[in-house]
Amino acid sequence: MLSDCGRGCSEAWDGFMQSYKGFIASVGHKSGLRNHEVDDLLSVIFTELSTGALKDYDKQKGHFRQWLSRRSGWRALEIIKRRLRVEQRAFSLEDPEALANSEVCVESMNDAFHRREEAINFLKGAMNRAGLTDREKQVILCRYLQGMSPSEIMELGYSRAQVDMAHNHAKRKLTDLFERSGLDSYRTLLAAL
Repeated sequence: MLSDCGRGCSEAWDGFMQSYKGFIASVGHKSGLRNHEVDDLLSVIFTELSTGALKDYDKQKGHFRQWLSRRSGWRALEIIKRRLRVEQRAFSLEDPEALANSEVCVESMNDAFHRREEAINFLKGAMNRAGLTDREKQVILCRYLQGMSPSEIMELGYSRAQVDMAHNHAKRKLTDLFERSGLDSYRTLLAAL
């Protein structure tokens, strides 16, 4: 079916979408997406796959469902991050009293939001420099961004051993990177992982 989809066969795409729609939606729900966000996830994934992302799948690196689960999980995290940005900006401008009382709160929330964004961007850059695998990155981001437990991460299609091993390897690689770079201030970031 994948090879037919890669050649653009519309019947194969219809069958593919019917076969994997529930699976991708399940990954989205387990990642913490809301119903309308799951629809966005389905749209994003099917658009990516129909425009050439299927070429990224390598049979030698694992099963298609695992690859699709990881790809869907990453896109789900991007959707959640977008939602968090929107929620951070959502203040009631219609209630002057609430707005007046929240000016200090808004400033502190903006500061906290920017510090969190900086930490997330730093973490993403560090993960790339430390040479983390896709699985290790997904496990760290699920733990760091969403506070997911290992059992919740397992619902994304990994075994407990895979989750624990990816978490430990990622933490070790990041610790090595920070020690080589002399960055002691990021030990608190590692402690959160």
